[in-house]
Amino acid sequence: LERLLAELREVRPTVICFQEMSFEHFPEVAEALGTSGYTGVMQNDRKRAPGQPVGAATFFGSGYTMVWDLHRTRTLAIGLSDGQKTAAVVNCHLQGNPVAWAARVSQLKSCLQQVAKMDHHALVVAGDFNAPEPSAAAYFLAGEGVPEGMLEWGYEVQACGKPDHSYALQKVYPSGNGEYTFTISGGADHLVMLDQIWFSSSLILQAYRDPSWGSEFDKQVVVGGLPNKQNPSDHLPLAATFTWASDTPSLMQEEAIVKAAPSDCETYDQLMAK
Repeated sequence: LERLLAELREVRPTVICFQEMSFEHFPEVAEALGTSGYTGVMQNDRKRAPGQPVGAATFFGSGYTMVWDLHRTRTLAIGLSDGQKTAAVVNCHLQGNPVAWAARVSQLKSCLQQVAKMDHHALVVAGDFNAPEPSAAAYFLAGEGVPEGMLEWGYEVQACGKPDHSYALQKVYPSGNGEYTFTISGGADHLVMLDQIWFSSSLILQAYRDPSWGSEFDKQVVVGGLPNKQNPSDHLPLAATFTWASDTPSLMQEEAIVKAAPSDCETYDQLMAK
């Protein structure tokens, strides 16, 4: 905890998104970050199974007020206002079953349906997508259909038509640049980019953090995997800096802007039934 707090005090992020935060340890973390001016929100999904030990937690700095919060399965969304504009921040930890691409898309779709009804001028979606690139979840956020023959964790993903949502989203970390945030020991082919940050067109990306600490660190990771002494987590942290675009109208919709998946897409339950 002390190492985490030291880095956060140095970086001073406006928003911090944790996945797999222990419900037991959340009060301790909230108290520690509170001394640096942060307020924390712990995921409180009513469908959470009894005994579930972890969830998503989002912290935000002083100068911002939480004006709404939505607790969904695998996602925590909050609205943060600076007194003039409100940013919707979705903290996600999507389904981990390798074959569950449809569940991961459904979890994002369900969350965005609810966020679309809330007052906000920008949207950021960040967290553990539990899927390498390319993925069905990434195609969904990008507003693109899943192409024929795409594989996700070695399983074929059913081709789907273009999803119907009005957010114009971009991802912070471009594909094919060699970045990774997760690995197991055993070789470079296990380095995957499971974690992502996406943002709406009402924000301008200023900079983002290289998740690696350099070539020597990468060599150690390839051999020994994560966590290690330098990074005591099995994921590497991501970070990005944004500014507001000049034109930022409200994105709130009277009705959900994310409609049901096209009829040619099978649901997760249908796939598992096979």
